Amino acid sequence: MLLIKFADDIAVLYKKMKFLLLEQKYLESLEDGRVFDALHCLRNELTPLKFDTDRVHELSLSVFLL
Repeated sequence: MLLIKFADDIAVLYKKMKFLLLEQKYLESLEDGRVFDALHCLRNELTPLKFDTDRVHELSLSVFLL
């Protein structure tokens, strides 16, 4: 039972790490003016993770603030 809990914790940490890296990729793309790359990252990489959807919504609004 403890091993299953540990595996679940690792999976959540992995997903969070991946989300943070992709969030950085998205923000750097926007900063560099590569809007289409940023939108691709948001749509095809961040959103499918289904992790912190409130943050994904915040990130999507940042496109309009350029």
